[in-house]
Amino acid sequence: MTHQSVTPFNRKRRKAFKGYKIIVNKFALAKENSFFYDYYVTDLKMNSVRVCLITVVISLSMSCSVTKDKKNFVRVEKIVIGLDGVSYSTFLDLQRDGYFADFQPVAPMVATFPSISDPNWNRLTGSEMEESYTKEYFDMSIENKNGLGVHSGSLLKHLITSANYQRAFNVLPKTFFQHVLNTAWFETSAYYWLDVFADEILNSDPKSETLSALIVNTDFIAHTQGEDSLKEYLKEVSVRLTDLIKKSTQRFQQMPEFVLVSDHGNDFVTPQPIRIENSLEKLGWNKQNHLRSASDYAYVSPEILTFAAFYSLPKNERTLALAIGKTPGVEFSIYKSADGFVHILGDGNESEFKTRLAGSKIYYKKIKGKDLLGLSEIFKKTDTVDKADFFNKTLHSPYPYSLVRIWEAFYENSKQHASVIATSERGFAFFNPTLEAFTKIKGLRSQHGSLRSAESLGIVVSNRQLLPSLTPEQFAERYPIKKVLHTHARGPTRETQILEMESLKK
Repeated sequence: MTHQSVTPFNRKRRKAFKGYKIIVNKFALAKENSFFYDYYVTDLKMNSVRVCLITVVISLSMSCSVTKDKKNFVRVEKIVIGLDGVSYSTFLDLQRDGYFADFQPVAPMVATFPSISDPNWNRLTGSEMEESYTKEYFDMSIENKNGLGVHSGSLLKHLITSANYQRAFNVLPKTFFQHVLNTAWFETSAYYWLDVFADEILNSDPKSETLSALIVNTDFIAHTQGEDSLKEYLKEVSVRLTDLIKKSTQRFQQMPEFVLVSDHGNDFVTPQPIRIENSLEKLGWNKQNHLRSASDYAYVSPEILTFAAFYSLPKNERTLALAIGKTPGVEFSIYKSADGFVHILGDGNESEFKTRLAGSKIYYKKIKGKDLLGLSEIFKKTDTVDKADFFNKTLHSPYPYSLVRIWEAFYENSKQHASVIATSERGFAFFNPTLEAFTKIKGLRSQHGSLRSAESLGIVVSNRQLLPSLTPEQFAERYPIKKVLHTHARGPTRETQILEMESLKK
């Protein structure tokens, strides 16, 4: 069964969306520079308070004009839409119910580890890695009289600062004001960005054969409203994409390839906080802003995640990992030893494994305890297997592609790796205190970050071809997203704003 009619909004949501579009279209994302001048002159006839408000908002906005040059017309061949945090299982359910009928069957996109946004979108777009896994982190590159390391960033920076991968997309929130709107009204703004991208495709002059957009709101909806609300939004996406495919085919005289991809999945369960600081304090560890002694550790919790990064002085990684592993709610504590191996501790430190990647081969050895990752059959007769074979054999296991992803976390996914990486058991997470208070108002209905399947499997699906299961770097090779000039999703430069203000004075 296919669904061609628009899924129903309730009246309240329709009104909110209409009001939101007025605000953003007029204040945050005007499509032409001349709009600012015309709108401002009109409003000079009104009260000064409104004029001041418009001036402030314009200063927070960015846009550039649309130019029409038929001689340089580029036929768009590929359109990539990133949907943050959409799970493979969620999308599969929708296709079984008849949605996204214009697309081939969905395949899993296996996230790197940790299964969070920044490292995965960086790999999906082929962008440079960040300093750490998140924009709020402990910087071990700095040492002064106070000791080793310093806390870098903040919750606000983590939420609104652009990451390297964001430069690859044509359409996504760019300015501070857009990020604020996106965070405060994430469901309403999710529909707005669909409209912006549709306009980019149908009404702008593309500068590249590939256009791309990133909608991060899907992850916000999953976290605060749960899978049912996420499905309702994706149903609307399905209907709009059917219309967009038809219109873009008419415009470009051929059907572009539409590709949907997500960076990780979500496990729809409400987690409880892990009281890691209390646990480590009882075991003799001291949380510090700078590391000076063997019992000092640093820990930054920028979100609510089933992954956390911990830091210690060199040669104390194993001791810290053992202490973390004794904490209720922790599933695995992982560290890199001096010989280059990555050690995985689990089951309250009763089980231990080690792994190492050499070229296309992954090495694995169980040191003690249970086979917690479910790898005994794969490594029954050998201690090394090919990465490609390991990918296929573990794809639908409880911990897909686990060893390679663990290796990537310490060697490839950030410029500074953690001393210890911990993951939580299902139903537990590492909480940022501010966001913990926020969830009591907005709710919390999903989690991600760990090695588990539900949190690790995103989506990759095309309307033109049946795609295989992919890793982020394999996706980047298939669909290189080039940075191109935005036609209208930005705002006027500061110089343009000044000129417009000067013209008003005259």
